[in-house]
Amino acid sequence: MYSVSSVRPLGYRLAATALALFGLNTSAPAQSITYEFDPAFNGNYSIDAFTSGENNGAERYGVKVVRLPGGDVVTAGLVRLDNDPIAPHWNVGLVRTSPGGVRQVWSGSGPYFHAGNQYVVYPNLVNGGSGIATIRKIADFAYANGRLYVLVRSRFSADPPDHDVQLLVFAEDGSFVNAINVLNSSADENAVALDLRETGLIATPVVIAALGTVSGFRGAIAKYRVDASGLIQLDSSFGGGDGRIEFVLPTAECDHSDCALGVSDIAFPQGAGVGSNFPLYVAGSVQRTSSTSTDFDMAVLEFAADGQLDPAFDENGVRQYAFDLPNSSLADFARALVVRRSIVGGTDTVWMAGAVAGRCTQMAGVVRLAGSTGAPVNTFGPGSRVVFGTPQPSPGEPCGDPANLEPTGLITTGEEIVVGATAFLTGNAAASFTSGALATLSAETGALLSLDGLQLSDGGNLSTRSRIDGIAAGEGGRRVYVAGSGAVGPYNSLFLTARVKPRDDTIFRNGFQ
Repeated sequence: MYSVSSVRPLGYRLAATALALFGLNTSAPAQSITYEFDPAFNGNYSIDAFTSGENNGAERYGVKVVRLPGGDVVTAGLVRLDNDPIAPHWNVGLVRTSPGGVRQVWSGSGPYFHAGNQYVVYPNLVNGGSGIATIRKIADFAYANGRLYVLVRSRFSADPPDHDVQLLVFAEDGSFVNAINVLNSSADENAVALDLRETGLIATPVVIAALGTVSGFRGAIAKYRVDASGLIQLDSSFGGGDGRIEFVLPTAECDHSDCALGVSDIAFPQGAGVGSNFPLYVAGSVQRTSSTSTDFDMAVLEFAADGQLDPAFDENGVRQYAFDLPNSSLADFARALVVRRSIVGGTDTVWMAGAVAGRCTQMAGVVRLAGSTGAPVNTFGPGSRVVFGTPQPSPGEPCGDPANLEPTGLITTGEEIVVGATAFLTGNAAASFTSGALATLSAETGALLSLDGLQLSDGGNLSTRSRIDGIAAGEGGRRVYVAGSGAVGPYNSLFLTARVKPRDDTIFRNGFQ
């Protein structure tokens, strides 16, 4: 791991210290937990330059993180080898870290290893690789049954633009397995999100759903089954036999002909049940009233196992939810989705997190819906929702330079849900300042239990650029792994992987997992 003596951790509480530094606070009940970096994980976090030689200017952006069954975690992100001057020629980079925060050497073999098997780099090319596809975006990252899956947007041609959605598959030892073209359209494609479900079946242990867009406005889903040998095949029971669907918002769901829908996440119900014939939920944002309106509302779509919208889910298969805080600009955008299936009755519960417009700043909001009907669950927060972030002044009062909160991930950990986010300041005082943030809420009631900042420190001064983009459940009920990036020392940006824990954690205080 990259390290210098001047780098020190700084985990500070947004609701207190950050009032002066950041402007963030909460509008929900008082918090009962304070989260911080876990010192048992490499002395608070791992900062990785992802390199064998560069010492300045390197661009490495950690994006997503998964936890393996043995306890190691893998962070996926974007890497430019040897400070490649021909931007934006990116590679996918994978780094594996022990529960103690120590980088592990990959045990696999093949052409996609870098720096003595310390890293997996795909396509492992410098200067664009003479026309071979360059990675433009890592949309999502997941693990199941011995395989790592990376959903990416790859560029094959710049003019005319030709971007495809690909699913990159790696074995648990880091060896490359294959690359699958997901949507298979002739139009320009974008990768959005990925979800997996372990089925409990011997013949087909895993099902995969990949979400993207075609031509910028049509949503698209591809559903796959993975057999016991690891072979990935399109699910012929989905989408009329070809395993894929394209969709737009039903015309009954908006007030104008160009019914725009921006998709953001996809989820299988996780938890109880065996098999592969489960519904799929998609989160998105609806430009409801006109093609020029700034009024976007969040929405959840439910697709039955065959790929048809489920009419029992709020009539058209779509539940729109308007946060619409008083005196805001009404631009609310869905960001992340998680669905749990109960053991009793096999019913689904949906939690959706998004960016919510306040009068002065962008807030974070979470809504809970009943999966059977799409109806809001009114016992969750005040009226099925919780909103948190910078307190909003009354109309007529100045806004100042408070922080915006941008949700980047959502997971469940037992009786709680966890929202990962990045906070960034507005105004001229510190326009480039960003920091990671983490919020925990009661999954049942929506009570906001914590809202904490997770910020790199460089030589005693706050780094102006650090962020959290990925979160994964860790050991026990209240441990969370986070992945992101930050500017440290001479580097433009490095991978950040960390484990976060409650500050008053006496059981695990000395790192005993």
